[in-house]
Amino acid sequence: MQFRYREMVYRPGFYNFHNNDRTEWFQNGIFNYNVSRLIRDLAACDLAARDLADGAKALGIYTAVRTRVSVNEAIRHIYSWPHLEEEHVQAADLERPLIFVEISPDNFNLIDGHHRLKKASREGIEELPAWMVDAHASVSYLGSEYEYSQYVEYWDKKTEDIRDRAAYRGMYCPCPAPLQERDLDGIHIWNRMGMCINECRRIEVYSENKWFTLFRLNGKLYCGEAEEHAPSIRCQTPFQISEDMIENAVPYYEAWGDGEPSSAALRKRRGEITKIVPHAHVIMACVRVFSEY
Repeated sequence: MQFRYREMVYRPGFYNFHNNDRTEWFQNGIFNYNVSRLIRDLAACDLAARDLADGAKALGIYTAVRTRVSVNEAIRHIYSWPHLEEEHVQAADLERPLIFVEISPDNFNLIDGHHRLKKASREGIEELPAWMVDAHASVSYLGSEYEYSQYVEYWDKKTEDIRDRAAYRGMYCPCPAPLQERDLDGIHIWNRMGMCINECRRIEVYSENKWFTLFRLNGKLYCGEAEEHAPSIRCQTPFQISEDMIENAVPYYEAWGDGEPSSAALRKRRGEITKIVPHAHVIMACVRVFSEY
């Protein structure tokens, strides 16, 4: 996949940083994260997902991904340990997820769970549950409007560095553990697409020797012909891609790609899938691209 990394746009007054639940916070350089509110909202997000409700979307944190991480890898990627009181290590609840926040592109720092990591390491536990919170969601948990404005400037400088690197391999490679396709469902894939594409950017995607473009217009996501590369997938007019289309495609994803591209059996199977999943050649490419990284 070839595209420019997602930048941020500073929107004054967009987030509400005035809150009272600041009993626990995490300092990362000049940026302070409100851990108390983040824990509360992630718990509500998890509950909403289990209840199949839409409440998580209202929280603005619904792009966070629940996964599991290697204890040893997590410890290896911690830059500095805070002071850990022994009684808190012993009392740590290992069922409670760690929280990682994307501090810079593809670089996730642990902001909550150091006591749990220490206890798990002592007890020989290999993995712990964790939340991976992308930067575009976590900025609303910074301590102030000023920190938010400074963070946008910091983030965009990092994206410029990545664009100058010819061999950059993708969007999502969280430390300490990359998200795997098994961790994702149609909703997460759709959310990743939404984070990557904003009103100001078109992203060109390569699939099976052809290109197509993704772009957002009036809050909706569309697919059209590639503008910068050829050959491109031909479409007379751009068509809208919806969340339902992505969710409906996921169960057929393996069948779509299982076999030689030129085989008659695969062509027949793809024809049957296309009747179920409109524009399947594009939708399946989106599933692949946005679940790989």
